[in-house]
Amino acid sequence: MAARKSLARSKTAKRPASRGRAPVARTVVTSPVPSAALRTGSPPVGSIGEDAIERLIAGWIRRPNLPADFARIPREPLLAEAEHLRLARADLPAFAANRTPINARAFDYLDVLTRMLESEPRESKVRARKASTQTAAGRAALANAVTALRAVLDRAEACGRPLRLFELSRVPWSESGLVVQLFHVVQAGRRRADKWDDPAHAHTLFTALEHATLELEAAWKLPATQAPEEETELRAMALHRLLYDAITYLSAYGRAVYAADGENRARYMLGRLFPADGESRLPSLLKLLEE
Repeated sequence: MAARKSLARSKTAKRPASRGRAPVARTVVTSPVPSAALRTGSPPVGSIGEDAIERLIAGWIRRPNLPADFARIPREPLLAEAEHLRLARADLPAFAANRTPINARAFDYLDVLTRMLESEPRESKVRARKASTQTAAGRAALANAVTALRAVLDRAEACGRPLRLFELSRVPWSESGLVVQLFHVVQAGRRRADKWDDPAHAHTLFTALEHATLELEAAWKLPATQAPEEETELRAMALHRLLYDAITYLSAYGRAVYAADGENRARYMLGRLFPADGESRLPSLLKLLEE
């Protein structure tokens, strides 16, 4: 199914012109919005319940999705990671003491997302294929993808928008997991492209990385990343993405709070999504960037 397209319409409220009077300067005072509220993975503004999540899902389905948005995140490890992080609610005093934006709402959001995904029917199985990583075409495609990733990360760092996401330092859970990591950089970058020094050029870099990742997927003979056939699968995919973002958001702050405490830090290391004994024999993407 082709990615759905929608047109975004913006409406600008117009004030009626004053009659016979000079315009009066008015100061509008608004409450500052914490930067964390704009972070991907943070809880939505307002009440957190299934109705709020349904609005997020509907927005995800309506927006013009691109190939990277359909990266498949494995359901069972994702739910296992969520269940593990839900137990970390006891760390709220440490989050407050370190002046992070993590409060009870972050855990409430995680609870609702987890419960909703657990109640969703499982996605149709994608036929597993043995990845062809050691062919000449596979090695060349990986080199091209790493080059495209380096171009994105270097420009991001140059303009003060670092994208060296934590997941890039972890060994991927499989060859398809490495593809998901690359697509995650594309997704994260596109969400904040307006903050780059040249947003139009930023989009060309994201598109180049997306194309290189699709070519890598094809060269490795992995199942193609594409929009699901069924509406129910599209909904489940949106929930997967929302939960993945919430998990990585919370775990990033957990690692920052417990930077010097290895035992507590371990709770936020995403060991269920990125197990040390994963199937992939590939190194982390950050290691590939250093070669």
